[in-house]
Amino acid sequence: MSWLKRFAATLAGFVFGLAVTWACLYTVSRAKLPRIRSSGGGCDLEHNPTWWCLPAFMAFLFLPSICFAVAGCLASARAWPIRKVAKVFAWMTGFTALAYIASYVL
Repeated sequence: MSWLKRFAATLAGFVFGLAVTWACLYTVSRAKLPRIRSSGGGCDLEHNPTWWCLPAFMAFLFLPSICFAVAGCLASARAWPIRKVAKVFAWMTGFTALAYIASYVL
């Protein structure tokens, strides 16, 4: 029965990570943030796709969810108190939001 609790915590962490990712991307895309014009080349998927664009894009979208899933699994396996789980998830949510804002602004 312990593996079922761990699986449920992992799945809940993954879904929470997807929700945080969606909320961050939705909010940042609609915010009127200043953009810094960089001269560096990025991924132009329409005209000149490179081999690393798709893996980088998938990591950009799913890495926070995977990190939340790992945190949920560790919290369940080590029987963390709710306060510690809330702290870890709050810090991870903050770092996720900062990463998406930084990627949009820079």
